[in-house]
Amino acid sequence: MCDSDKAIDLAKEQSEESITKVDKECLKATLRVKVVTPSGQIIETAQVEVSGQPNKPTEANGIAVFKLDAGTYDVQAQKPGFTPTPVKGSVTVKENEDVPLELKLTPIEVHIHIDANRDGVVDDEWTNNDKWEPGAKKFGAIVLCNNDDENNKTTEDNRNGVIDGGGDLADIAPIEIRKTPENEPLPPGWKLELEVDKKDYVRVFDKHAAGGVEVIGPTKSDPYLIPDFNKVSKLGIEAISYPIKNFDGLINIKLTVKDDSGIAVYTENAKMRVAPWMMFNHANITEKVYMVKTSDNNKIRREIKAAIGTVAFEEIDGSRYNGDRWIQDGMEPGFASMPKPVNKTEWPVPATLRTATDRTDGGKNGIDSYPKSELLKANYGFLQALPPSLAGTSLDSFGNLECSPPFTDQRNGREYKFGRIVYGKGKGSEIMNSKVIELLDEQKVQEPFSIDTSWLWVGHVDEVITFLPFTDGSFKVLIASPKKAMEIVGGLEDSIKLFKNIDLSGATRTKVDKKYELQTVKQIKEHKIFTNLQNTVQKKIDQIRSVLKTELNLNDNDFVHIPVLFEEVESGEYIAYTAGAVNMLVVTKETKEVMLCIPKPFGPVVGGDCVFEKEITKKLNLLGLQSDSNFKFIDDFTTYHMWEGEIHCGTNSQRKPPIDNWWNLSWI
Repeated sequence: MCDSDKAIDLAKEQSEESITKVDKECLKATLRVKVVTPSGQIIETAQVEVSGQPNKPTEANGIAVFKLDAGTYDVQAQKPGFTPTPVKGSVTVKENEDVPLELKLTPIEVHIHIDANRDGVVDDEWTNNDKWEPGAKKFGAIVLCNNDDENNKTTEDNRNGVIDGGGDLADIAPIEIRKTPENEPLPPGWKLELEVDKKDYVRVFDKHAAGGVEVIGPTKSDPYLIPDFNKVSKLGIEAISYPIKNFDGLINIKLTVKDDSGIAVYTENAKMRVAPWMMFNHANITEKVYMVKTSDNNKIRREIKAAIGTVAFEEIDGSRYNGDRWIQDGMEPGFASMPKPVNKTEWPVPATLRTATDRTDGGKNGIDSYPKSELLKANYGFLQALPPSLAGTSLDSFGNLECSPPFTDQRNGREYKFGRIVYGKGKGSEIMNSKVIELLDEQKVQEPFSIDTSWLWVGHVDEVITFLPFTDGSFKVLIASPKKAMEIVGGLEDSIKLFKNIDLSGATRTKVDKKYELQTVKQIKEHKIFTNLQNTVQKKIDQIRSVLKTELNLNDNDFVHIPVLFEEVESGEYIAYTAGAVNMLVVTKETKEVMLCIPKPFGPVVGGDCVFEKEITKKLNLLGLQSDSNFKFIDDFTTYHMWEGEIHCGTNSQRKPPIDNWWNLSWI
C-alpha cells in the first residue's frame, strides 16, 4: 500500500499538479486475482478480465494484479482446457485497500484407463499406468496374443484387422480414453492422438466391440486421431506376436492432447505386456489324450483308452497325415493368460506350438499340420516360431521338449509356478532351431535350459527322463538307467530270455529276432562291446542327472532309476534296446493322482515275470503308486519301439491350464 504522507511531502517540492496526481494514485486499491484448481494447484497464464481494465495473464504464482479505483467490479478468468469458460466473480474494493480474490477453474482431464491392477476390469485410477511391474499387488496391464479362431476361417484372429464377433472380445484387452468433467467439450480445434511404440507386434481397434477395425498396427500408421471425442472412447488391443527376439513383449501407449495450434499441452503413457506362451507340465490335469490311428496300432489304442478311464481320448485319422504316428513330435500344447471380466478359470486360452520340422512325406501332410488344420478353433490357439522346414532336424520334434512340475528353488527363493522347460541340445547342425529356442527363452516364465542329448540317435529328452508329479505338489524324475538294467541282468542265470510274448501287430517275429539278436542273459554278458556301451551311456545319463539337479534344485533321492538297456546305432549314437520304459504317457486326474501308461520293457523273464517290470513296480510301489490304479504296462514294441519311439512319442496331451497368475512372479 502507498505511503501517502511521504509521497505528498515529496510532491510539495514540486508543482501543485504533481501533488494531486500522486495522491490519487496512492488512494487506488490493489486487486490480486488468484486462479487455482479445486485442489488448490495454481494455474499460470490464465486470462483474467476485470471490468473496465485490460486483460492480464496470471503469473508463475497464479496471480494477476490490478490497480483499481474504489468500486465494484466484475471479474472473470479462463484458460483453454479448463472449465467453466469463463469462471466469474464480483468484488468490491475500497480506496487504499489490498483485496485478494480466488477463482477456481477445473482442468478438463483426459487419461488412459487400462486394467493396470490386473483384476479383469478397467481401472478408474490411471496414475499407475506408466510402469509395468511383476509381482502380486503390483501394476501393469496385459494384452493377449489373439491366435485362436473365432470366425472358423482356419486362420488366427490376429491375422486380420477386425474384431471377429462377440466371442473375440474375450481376447481383446480394453483401453479407455476418459475425459472429466464428462460433459465438458474440449476447446475448439483441440485433438487427441494415440500412438503405440511397437505397432508391428500389436493391433489397436477403434472400438472394443464386434466389428472394431484396426486403427494402429502393421497396416495402419499412427498416431491415431480419436474422432468425435466426448466423455469416453473405448478401444481394444490385441497382440500379433508373443515375446520373441528383439521384442520383449512390453508395449508403450502414448496419449497426446494438442491445442488448436498443434502444440502438445499434455502427454501420458501407459505400459502393457504381452502374455507369454507357456507349456503344460505333468502336474496339470489331463483333459484329453491324442493318438494317431494307424493300421497296426488298434490293440495299443484300445489298451491306452481303457487305462486312462474317463479322460477324453481322441483318435486322429492317420490316413489324413500320411500315417505319421508321432503326434508328440508334431506339436506342443500350451496356453496363455490375461485377466478378463469373467470367472478366473476362463482367463487362460490354450494354444498349440507347431514343430519347426516340416513332416511332409511324398507331398502328403505329416502330423505337424494337425494343430492348425484340426485344433485351431474358437478359444483354441495356434502358433509357430517359424514356418516349418524340410531342413528341420529330429531335435526340432517336441519329444525333445518337456517341462518340469512347479517347484521353488530353495537356493534363491525363486518360485517356478509353471515349472521349467527342458530341451535337448545336439551337436553340429543337429540342434533345435534357434528361432524355437528364442521363442521359449523370451517367454521368461519357464526359464528354459538344455541337457545334452547329442549322444542319442533320435536325440529327445523323453528318451531318458519323465517327470512324475504327486498329489502333494512334489515330483520325482524317472530316469533311464542302463546301470540298473545291467545289475539285474548280471544276477540272473545265463539261460534267461528277453523279448518274450511280444504282440506282433506291427512286425513279424522274424523281424524282431533279426533286429534284436541278443535275447538271452548269456548273450548279453558275453557281448563285451554291448556291456561296455552300457557304462558309456550311463555316464551320459549321469551328466544329464547332474544338470537336472542343478537347474531344478534336486538331490539324489529325487531320481528314480528305471532299467533300460541301450544299443549303438551309429558311432557314438545310442537308442533304447529294451523298450524305453521312461518314455511313458503320464495322465493326471482331477484328484491329482496319476495313471502311467508305461512301455512294457520286455526284459529278462523269470518265472513268467519280466524282471525289469518287477523292478519298476517295486520302485513305484515305494512311491505310493499301485499297479492298475496308478500305472499299467502296455506293449508298444512292434508298433512304436521298433520304429524308434515309445508310448510318449506316440501320444500327446491336452491339459487344463492352471489358474495361477504368471504376472505374480516377482522375478520375471
